[in-house]
Amino acid sequence: MPLRGHGRVAGAWLAVVGNQIQTPDGQPWRGRGANLTDTRGCNACAYNAPSPAEVTRRVDELVDGWHANFIRLDLESYADAGGRVTWAGLLVDAARLAEVFKDEPRVLFGLVNDPESNFDGAQDAQVWTAMNSAVRTIRDVETAAGTPHHVIAVQGTRQWSRVLDYYLTHPITAGGGVNIAYETHVYDPASSFAARFEDPSATGPVIIGEFGPVPGTMTLADTADLMARAEAHGVPYLAWTFHMRCDPNLLVDNSGGGGGGDMTLTPTAWGTQLKTRLATGW
Repeated sequence: MPLRGHGRVAGAWLAVVGNQIQTPDGQPWRGRGANLTDTRGCNACAYNAPSPAEVTRRVDELVDGWHANFIRLDLESYADAGGRVTWAGLLVDAARLAEVFKDEPRVLFGLVNDPESNFDGAQDAQVWTAMNSAVRTIRDVETAAGTPHHVIAVQGTRQWSRVLDYYLTHPITAGGGVNIAYETHVYDPASSFAARFEDPSATGPVIIGEFGPVPGTMTLADTADLMARAEAHGVPYLAWTFHMRCDPNLLVDNSGGGGGGDMTLTPTAWGTQLKTRLATGW
């Protein structure tokens, strides 16, 4: 069964059509950029008063300095405070984000970060049910408000979001299954790229939500190859991460051990590779 497409929505909204996310003029959406942590800063800043201004500064640098047109804002939470100033998650009000952004066409929703483990796929159906329920919650808010349906990124069911196979035969059905993209996280050698995103993208819209060099798993040669192959297959991608202490880091740690507020945003070798790529056309 193919992953479901969607008809075009009038206005500035992105839409899923066939196996593509498309812009309002019907062209493939070429999203490229990076993950950006929220005010808790991958736990580096959770013990300080939150600084939305620092997050905004980094957004500006990613867009204006690095030419990103796609940013994944990673929302953190922890089981308990443990001395942190901010720690609670969004489940205290599951519908809040859908309500706040219901009228914003430039927002895509991502449901979770990583469904962990599940290496053998035994929990695929359980993960699917949770994802489908989360999509239904967002669609209920949009339907009640009479707003268009946002594109929602649904993460892979296995191995920290790597594997999309289950959705090829069990696409999301909530809200009619419209405007759904499927997100994989790739920390793998180039030999895995066909299975991770190239083959699934022939059936439905795929987003690479995370990737980056990891010793023994993915090299800078692999990340360069991923960006080239993702662009060739029309797959938007997001590097991990625009941070200095949340490996693999795009930024040099100029924080002096703190949260990094106002630090110089110097790219690492990984950051330089991404920045250079984003400066070229696609």
